[in-house]
Parts: sequence; structure tokens; C-alpha cells
Amino acid sequence: MQEYTVVDLSEEELEAAYFLVHAAHPDLSLEDWLFRARLLESSGGALGLRGPDDMLFGLMTYRRQKHPRAGATLAIDMLTVFELVRNGSGRRLLLEAAQGRADRLGCAAIAFRGADQGLPSGRAPSNFGP
Repeated sequence: MQEYTVVDLSEEELEAAYFLVHAAHPDLSLEDWLFRARLLESSGGALGLRGPDDMLFGLMTYRRQKHPRAGATLAIDMLTVFELVRNGSGRRLLLEAAQGRADRLGCAAIAFRGADQGLPSGRAPSNFGP
């Protein structure tokens, strides 16, 4: 059985996660992904799902937002998981991590954003580099 672990992705690991981002957002360039991921640092972050061989099998980006009715909310901008088994254990771990992150950040709710509402908008400036 596949054993996964959920880890906070460092800035250096964000580039390695691009193949997962590209699966969910094929029109997003690497430069724009890195730019947007760095925008998340002030209010959220990126969690990776690692397999026993240290490879990334999943990615979840999130941020803390204020919702007019629900109050503090953990917004899940992207949830991408590649699993070779159908039991969903990796997806379940990422969702449990989302609940833990929401609790830690004092969020009363979790909101899954659609692809058109997901990552913070913006394009990398032309002089932006990794």
C-alpha cells in the first residue's frame, strides 16, 4: 500500500510542483505559477503530498480569507492528486491536512474555489525570475 505524507512546500519546492499545477491549469506558465505561489505566502501556502520515494503525488494551495457570512474561511485554490489506487488515501490525507490548517488558522469554514476563481490573479513581471 502506498504511504503518503503531507508536507509544507518550501519556496524551492514550488518549481518541482509545477507538473501538478500544469495538470490543473495548463495555460499557466512556470513563471506565473511561481509568482502566484509567492503571493500566497502572506495568507496561505502550498501543501504537497509525498510518496515513499519522496516524489510529489499531490498539491493543495490554500489561503485564509474573510467571507461575509462564514467569517474566517480557508479557501482551497487548487487540489490536484495523482493516485494509482482508487482508495483515495492521498486525497483523504490532503483533505485532513486542510481541516487541520483551517483549525490552526482559526477558520470556521473551508471553501473550494473553482478553476476560474482559484489562484490569486496576476502575471509575473517580465523581469521576474525563480
